[in-house]
Amino acid sequence: MPTGLQGRRLKHMKNTAQNTSEKQWDIIAKEESANDRFELKVRVYTLLAVAGWLVFSIPHMRVLYYLIFIAAFISFGFIPIIWGADKKQKILSYIFLHFLDAALLTYLLIFPNPFLESSHPVQLNLRFHNFLYFFILLGAAAFSFSPIRMLWAGFSCAIMWSAGVAWIFSRDDTVLSTDKNLADLDEFLSPYYLSVLQWMNEVALMLIVTVMLSFAVVRSRRLLIGKVEATQAKRNLARHFPSEIVEHLANSPSAFDEPQQKRATILVVDILSFTEITEQASPQDIFSFVRTFHGLMNEVIFRHGGTVDKYLGDGVLAIFGAPVSGSRDAGNAIRCACKMIEAVENWNSSRNILENITVKIGIGVHEGIVMIGNIGNEQRLEFAIIGDTVNVANRLERLTRELGVEVVVSEAAILAAKNEDPKIEDVLSAFSELETCKVRGRKGDIRIRCLGLPSSNDALRKTSRL
Repeated sequence: MPTGLQGRRLKHMKNTAQNTSEKQWDIIAKEESANDRFELKVRVYTLLAVAGWLVFSIPHMRVLYYLIFIAAFISFGFIPIIWGADKKQKILSYIFLHFLDAALLTYLLIFPNPFLESSHPVQLNLRFHNFLYFFILLGAAAFSFSPIRMLWAGFSCAIMWSAGVAWIFSRDDTVLSTDKNLADLDEFLSPYYLSVLQWMNEVALMLIVTVMLSFAVVRSRRLLIGKVEATQAKRNLARHFPSEIVEHLANSPSAFDEPQQKRATILVVDILSFTEITEQASPQDIFSFVRTFHGLMNEVIFRHGGTVDKYLGDGVLAIFGAPVSGSRDAGNAIRCACKMIEAVENWNSSRNILENITVKIGIGVHEGIVMIGNIGNEQRLEFAIIGDTVNVANRLERLTRELGVEVVVSEAAILAAKNEDPKIEDVLSAFSELETCKVRGRKGDIRIRCLGLPSSNDALRKTSRL
């Protein structure tokens, strides 16, 4: 007997497997719904081609009989579209469709055309290898993503054809041959002659092709699920990375399994006095407010080639230069910080959520060496950026509160930006001159420039407590 903990684990594994199975069914169901219309088009075009061939090869009065059946086959193609509203009805519609197809085609091939000018023995209908038309039905079923449906279509054809042939076998006028050897020539030339071996070959061929196509459908299904999962993975990556980086990461799924050391620029942005804001609104409004803010910041970050590492409550941690390095990472980070200020100012004037509150943000930017890669275990992996550079960027963001400024950029980030892009001076002209300060957790001083001048140099001296 499993223990309580083991039982919960088993239950969790069972629920996880069930959820995965349901998710896969949803994926297949959506694709099947889209594929139903595609199958209908293929069915219509194929049957019109068959109709054209019959009109060419059969006298006009006799061909009318077959054209009526072709119209019926076309109408059957609408069954999954009209009837398949949910999972159960969809399955029943496929069962009904393939059964009707096989039954109607068997009737068409077994029973004589009433427009024939002269009648002939019904046994003679099996001499023309018309059973080959069943492979059109098998080909149509192969467009599905369900191997069970493919098998059902094949077995329906084999069963219906066998039933039709069995009816002919049961007739008193049938000259039946069950010998595996060649029949007597007189017997073979009889219009009433039928061979059991011929029927067995036909059914065996149908079933072999059905199984082959079923394996092909299984492969198609796996490719479909893999494609959908890859698309979903790209969507998840797109939440954190710019579009030009997503393709690179999607093609290298194990890129972060081994940690990498990179030189990058870190940007941390946070809403000032967020605790006070939460006291003035409902949880629903706060949740919507934060999501909108994150979306606003993400747009600016991606526009400047940055990557969102994680959300820090109401804040955002972004990295420029990883996982893919650029030619102006530090400069892009500084430009991004300035554009974030503009974006929030515009948001304040147009916001519908908590419109009475003027949002102010603080931004810290620092450049240096970081380690990037996946952390966690196989059950839950998370992309992470670790290093002193990240800690300093966080401290610089907190420093904006003490100094009463909007952006604090370290000298390291400024020097890197100047080396990359001489035009960055146009952006830095709005910043204060270099000042020296201390931050908690670091022994040495750090030199910074601010956007929004401090009220006095005394504020910088207070930072030794941060």
